[in-house]
Amino acid sequence: MDYAFCPELKRNVGADEVKRYGYSRCHFICPECKKPVLYRDWDNSRPYFAHAKHNPRCSRSTTSGGTMFRKMDIREYGNFPVMSTDIDHNHMFDLARAIERSGINGADVISRSCYIHAARKGNERAITYLYNRFGNYASKVPELEVEDVVRVAYKEGRKLYDDERYPEATPYLQVAADGKVLGASELLRLSKNRAEIDRELSVKPIQDMVPEDIESLRHCAKKGHTTAMRLLGLALLDGSAAIASGVQGMKWLISAHEGGDVEASKKLVELYESGMKGVKPFIITPDIYLSSLINSSADPYKIGKILFDGKIVKRDVPRALEFFMKASEEGDVRGDRMLSSIYAFGDGVEASEEKATYWKKEAEKKTLESKRW
Repeated sequence: MDYAFCPELKRNVGADEVKRYGYSRCHFICPECKKPVLYRDWDNSRPYFAHAKHNPRCSRSTTSGGTMFRKMDIREYGNFPVMSTDIDHNHMFDLARAIERSGINGADVISRSCYIHAARKGNERAITYLYNRFGNYASKVPELEVEDVVRVAYKEGRKLYDDERYPEATPYLQVAADGKVLGASELLRLSKNRAEIDRELSVKPIQDMVPEDIESLRHCAKKGHTTAMRLLGLALLDGSAAIASGVQGMKWLISAHEGGDVEASKKLVELYESGMKGVKPFIITPDIYLSSLINSSADPYKIGKILFDGKIVKRDVPRALEFFMKASEEGDVRGDRMLSSIYAFGDGVEASEEKATYWKKEAEKKTLESKRW
């Protein structure tokens, strides 16, 4: 096979012409079977096209010895090594659905391109979707190169994985792994494992856990899994799995909070306010209590009052003002009243009659609206 159909030029292109124009990406299809073909240029021989994957049904498959060439090209796209390969059409369809729901740049164009690739692989759902939305999809919708789609998939999958949004990361990483992006297969495996852990352990009551569950949690917690840290901490504090350790339980609970686990933060707030301030050497300090309140999106007025009074943590009036303003934005009239009082008396800030009057009027306005309802 010494020529192939070029979708960009919309005509058959000879291998010599490709070499002359210096094509580097060479995305062509066989004019007979419509399967991908690659440009080849052996030393001391004329260039030719060869099927990317052997297709015994195509009469052009044996031309020029192209079917004997099995090595794939490895190229660089945006610092991501990508190997030319076939991507499973079901994975591509799942990626299209994921991109369509995401907020990434160019999501609409990229998702449509994924639908086209899946349709050309014979995915019935993709064909139906494109037909219902665009009619003759091949002529009406622009298509991105597969390597570009794979690059986007890896980038978004890695971002979601780093944010611990494992179920959402899976379709992206699956396509990146199919595209042979270096490291994507390992990330995909870890993402699936962690998603499974989240799904299984989050629905299993702490009191029903056995020592084997504790060891599984410990293994995941040591690898930085915040959900496992929280569950391990609660299980060790509870002691229902015949393995009780208040010190270790508090350690893992605080570690989960520091890792950003909201439920762990809520538990620390509950323990602190109930009078249990930790177990040495892992104490729920006032600073940990405050950060737990903030991380768990607690009442902003409550946080502001703690900062303003200075009884639990060091007094910080400017920071307290921020939380009082947030309380006001959420409709809490107490925030307006505190702001009015602070500016009226100049308590920790420069006194301002204008600001005091403004916040007083805001409080009166909210009070009137609440009476109307």
